[in-house]
Amino acid sequence: TALQKRTGTSALSDEEADALAANLVQEIKLPESTQYKLGDLNISKDNSEESFTSYKNALNVILSRFVASQEENDLTVVTKALDMGDAKILEKLTAHITEYQTLEKNLLSLKTPSLFATPHLHLIQSYADMHAATEGMQKMFSDTIIGLAALTAYQGGIASLNAAADEYRNINPTTQ
Repeated sequence: TALQKRTGTSALSDEEADALAANLVQEIKLPESTQYKLGDLNISKDNSEESFTSYKNALNVILSRFVASQEENDLTVVTKALDMGDAKILEKLTAHITEYQTLEKNLLSLKTPSLFATPHLHLIQSYADMHAATEGMQKMFSDTIIGLAALTAYQGGIASLNAAADEYRNINPTTQ
């Protein structure tokens, strides 16, 4: 290659390796998540305690159904597939992707008190990002770079989900 001719070796310098890695990252085309906005939500102006309780209970039902729908979480499936060297295990993620779609639909339709609109949006977006990343992780064996980049994106979705949970905890509806 031109690099080998120029340097007389096949080894890359740290700067060249960093530049190559940066270029590769820019070229990776991960599945894109739907980008939601506040206008996509079912926002209610009712911020009463009853509205909050109803929202909280409905949200708990939706999230509990989602968790119960998965025998194993996405990372467990990917880890098993990699440990066993078996790409067929990743087929389990197809059902998870369908569950993410259902979760997003249910969360979008949930009547949300306006006080909780922003954290609710962040919650939905976190799951949408994890949904897209899960699609990418299915390619862990067929396109390792996409699979690994999707794994990193998935971890970012988890961090966003934790940040949304913190947003919820910081809202006290009785003082608003």
